[in-house]
Amino acid sequence: MAEHIWSFRRRPDIADGEAMWPHELIERFDESELVGQFRLSKVVGDTPAGWRHETIGAWHLVHDRALPALHITNGGEPVGWILGQPIAETGTFLTADLDVGSRSRTVGSDLVEGLLDEFAGRFVAIVVGLDAPRLYLDGAGSMGVVFSADQGIAASSVFLIPQTEAGDDRLAFVRGRGKFAYDPHLHFGLTVRTDVDWLLPNHFLDLSTWHAVRHWPRGPITFTSDVGGVIEFVVDRIHRNIRAVVETGRTHMSLTAGMDTRLMLACARGLISEIEFVTHEIADHDGRIDVAVARHLARTMKLRHRVIHRRPATDRDVERLLYRTGGMAAADSRCQPAVNTMSEMDATAPYIAGTGAEITRMPVFLDLDDESEPLTLSKVLEMRDYPAWPETVERGERWFDDLPVENPYTTFDVRALELRAGGWGGFLTYGYPDAAKFFFYPFADRRLIEALMSLPVSYRRDYGVINDVITSQWPELLAIPFNDATSGLYGWYRSARRLAKRVLKR
Repeated sequence: MAEHIWSFRRRPDIADGEAMWPHELIERFDESELVGQFRLSKVVGDTPAGWRHETIGAWHLVHDRALPALHITNGGEPVGWILGQPIAETGTFLTADLDVGSRSRTVGSDLVEGLLDEFAGRFVAIVVGLDAPRLYLDGAGSMGVVFSADQGIAASSVFLIPQTEAGDDRLAFVRGRGKFAYDPHLHFGLTVRTDVDWLLPNHFLDLSTWHAVRHWPRGPITFTSDVGGVIEFVVDRIHRNIRAVVETGRTHMSLTAGMDTRLMLACARGLISEIEFVTHEIADHDGRIDVAVARHLARTMKLRHRVIHRRPATDRDVERLLYRTGGMAAADSRCQPAVNTMSEMDATAPYIAGTGAEITRMPVFLDLDDESEPLTLSKVLEMRDYPAWPETVERGERWFDDLPVENPYTTFDVRALELRAGGWGGFLTYGYPDAAKFFFYPFADRRLIEALMSLPVSYRRDYGVINDVITSQWPELLAIPFNDATSGLYGWYRSARRLAKRVLKR
């Protein structure tokens, strides 16, 4: 049974710990583990067994058969691909080729970009047959992409990009115990390989220069005074995105003790008869509260609910998770032990998770002495415990220089979307192919994100979005406290502990 957690370390920082280098995972696993993944290049490489191989012009796309791939067309001629589960502007999943030639007389990559801004869902869009070859992510980067400029390859994993030499490994995985000193993912485009970067959300990959280019935000976010109008839009948009998944058939949705899944539940009120809510049993304090509160919610609100009981992970299971995620997102003290627990779910049903919903209350996490001062790299590194490696600082400085906003809260929002939701959530979905037909984040939606970021900072800091959305859709949900077990065995246990502490203090 796996008792230690793998985390990232640079070569100079490895002391007495048990280290495993990324290239060693290639020797232990093969591409058959990379379910739902892909590679794009102009070079004809090896096609993994069972994968599809498609070409447009000089470009070669190979992808696992579990990954949906539709064409982007211009007058019926393929000019690119759209991979994954995109929700079109109609509010339903795209199920046929996307013809951009019928949308405008002037067809180019900028037109495609504008169309994609109206999309939600989990997808990667590749345009290779118009004026400028580009690769785009969805609004939250929920389908992660890495690339090697030297080799001219974009892929879902560093393990789909040939390793030129053993020295390509930038970081090792080191076993240890306890909390990590920094977030369990890599920062500002770094990967475990020196010659591979990951593509941050809100950037497209220029396939002619192999440089990442920011395309959003294009300028400062304009704050609105129409809070009520935004809340109506937020409710409608989240409901629409969840409905699109439900219309595909049996659906699972996360239910925890927290605010994010409660907000999604409120927005899905008219759809709950079609959803089975699930809670993962995780062996820590928060996990026990999740189970207790979720059971209380399900019993009170008459939800179909199932607790996915904990199933311990072996060392081999955890190493497989590291391989499947390309070493990007799995160095997490909860994700690693949960790999076998997740596999107890139904792989034929999609799974809706609340990743990215933190944007509703992001100002809560930013404590500023002077709100008129811009947020700086040094402040971000300090407050988030990011490692101040030379390459992190260099890339972080470029990130701040390229960001066309000065408001510290907007900067903090973008940081969370790009460096947390994208860098962690975008690659973690590759790690559990046995858990769901596909993973879906309702907040992976450019227009929804823009609307939430336009709300007054004080309103979001006071949890206004959470309270007003739930009040408008299902006010009874607010009667059950967030993140606090007040019923069930664990609730009784916590109440008894509180009472005992009060008695002992007398």
